[in-house]
Amino acid sequence: MVGHLDERRCVELNGRKASVSLESDFWECLEQIALRSGTTLARLVEDIGGDAVKDDLAALLRVFVLTYYQERGNLLLPGAGKSDIIEGVFPPNLPDRRSYH
Repeated sequence: MVGHLDERRCVELNGRKASVSLESDFWECLEQIALRSGTTLARLVEDIGGDAVKDDLAALLRVFVLTYYQERGNLLLPGAGKSDIIEGVFPPNLPDRRSYH
């Protein structure tokens, strides 16, 4: 199962420490995004988290990762590792996201 291992990390939000638990695949994706963006993981998490309540941070990070890859035409396939990102491939019955706006 992809991302089944929860990994707890300590992060800083607005000068306060918080502990966040995410599946390891999400942490790997966040690390990749930070590297591609020329920033650190800590800074990326703080930018995403902003004024979030600690309990909402994990959900915000997951949504950010999914949105990041959707907007770039990348899809993480179930059972795929971080090196198996398929660019420009979407399931055939996936509705156009623009129809939800």
